Amino acid sequence: MSSLKNAFARLDVTRKWLLLSNLLIAVSAFMPWYQDMDAFGAGDRYLGVTGPLFLVGIVLFLSGMAGSALSLYPQLGQSLLNKISLKEGALFCFLGLHNLFLLLLANSIFFHPKFGVNITLKSTGFGMFASFIGVLLLTWSGYKLYRRPMARPATPYAGIEPRIQMPSSLTDRRPQSIHSFTETSDSEANKPEALQLDL
Repeated sequence: MSSLKNAFARLDVTRKWLLLSNLLIAVSAFMPWYQDMDAFGAGDRYLGVTGPLFLVGIVLFLSGMAGSALSLYPQLGQSLLNKISLKEGALFCFLGLHNLFLLLLANSIFFHPKFGVNITLKSTGFGMFASFIGVLLLTWSGYKLYRRPMARPATPYAGIEPRIQMPSSLTDRRPQSIHSFTETSDSEANKPEALQLDL
């Protein structure tokens, strides 16, 4: 438990939002999604993982758990993302849009007039609203993570100062070019010889 707390404390704000949105999606699969009432006054309430559309709830639950693991421990899928050249933010955006498509598909089927026999009343549960909120937060947080500039990897010698420092007198010396050396030699040769007096 302490390792989970430490891992959560190390996350930045964007990754915390990613984790919370994925957990909300996973938990909402066990909340009431929709309920109906037939002509005889009998009604049923369905959770996300129950009813005729239980596969949608199971897929959202697995997606939320996988996204929570990747948000809490980013190094788990980093090697795979590097192999396929995919940014982590793009993966979360894809999961959010995928889950949004599944939710829209489930609602379009459930609220279709041909779905159900003698159904007079159909309503949405609070679990469906929680799923939509989690999906929208996941997509928004994934987009923010995608727009974040990638940090350059540090070199192994970064931050290491040289222990051997050359003296300033040696570092200021520069090699004399051949051209300047030739001009100096010619000027010395053209100087008139000093007169020597024999005493």
